[in-house]
Amino acid sequence: MHVRFEDGSEADLNVGIQERIWENILAEQEAAAAAAAKKAGKKRPKIASTSRHYIKTVSISEDNDLGILGLKQRQAMAGQDQALERGDRLLYFAIEPQIFFAVATITADPKKAKAKDYLYSDDPKEKIHLYPIDVDAHIENIEFAIAGDATELESMPDHLTKLLEPNQFFLINEDDFELLSEMIMELGEIEESDDEDEDDDGEGADIDDDLDLDLNV
Repeated sequence: MHVRFEDGSEADLNVGIQERIWENILAEQEAAAAAAAKKAGKKRPKIASTSRHYIKTVSISEDNDLGILGLKQRQAMAGQDQALERGDRLLYFAIEPQIFFAVATITADPKKAKAKDYLYSDDPKEKIHLYPIDVDAHIENIEFAIAGDATELESMPDHLTKLLEPNQFFLINEDDFELLSEMIMELGEIEESDDEDEDDDGEGADIDDDLDLDLNV
């Protein structure tokens, strides 16, 4: 190919070589554009989630079983004075062994129910709200759960002194919630893997999904 440059000089060039040079120029331009976009993305302000994040305290009566009835039924119980909304996230804390063991998300508006029918209260006139939930992660054996004294919450200093009674909701920030929820998900996967290994060896115990536990959830 015969070319004339801007300064008026001329030259005969190889088309194949010029094609490769042009492709390299385009590749460099695309890489620079991608790097600039990535840098700009990091500078974008974080959009706050409208979901709220709570620690929900529950009471259990079995030493090693965290098969909480409410989680099996995919519902969370709350007093009528507790205003929760669809999309709110729940981090379950068992007060007797002081462990975090489940993560759930509220999926719909609540229904009213009698508190005594769900072992929430002995008062025959008291009403509660039942919130439909999705269970995002659930550890069923205490040995796989997260010990409360092994965690620190920026949004709730000295949390173990506050998480003493069942059926309470404590608002925490999203960072604290996500840190614990990711740990629960990872530990839940380890628990499932161990259960599968036991089943393969013929040593796994049968799980009764109809356990009638004396629980407040």
